[in-house]
Amino acid sequence: MVGSGGYGYNSATKTVDLTWGMIDFNFHNNGFGTSLLNYRILHISADYPKTDITLNTTQYTFKFYERFGFQVEKITENYYRKGLHRYDMIKVI
Repeated sequence: MVGSGGYGYNSATKTVDLTWGMIDFNFHNNGFGTSLLNYRILHISADYPKTDITLNTTQYTFKFYERFGFQVEKITENYYRKGLHRYDMIKVI
C-alpha cells in the first residue's frame, strides 16, 4: 500500500473534513499525494457540492495543501508534541 485517506461530513461546522491523508515516505514526490487529494476533492464535490473543506496538518505539509487552494486559519504550537505544530486549514468552495 502506498497511501490512504478519507473524508467525512462535519455536521457541527457544516464542512467536510479531510482525514488521515498519508503517503508512505518512500513514495513522496511521485504524485501520489496529489492524486489522492484530487480524488478526495472530486468525490467531496459530488457528495457535498458547495461545501467548504477543512483539514489539520503540520508545519511540514501545510505548503502542499496551499498549492490546492487551502488557507491557514489557525496555528497551534506544540499541539501534537513539542516542536510539532497543528495547522488548521480550509478550502472555501
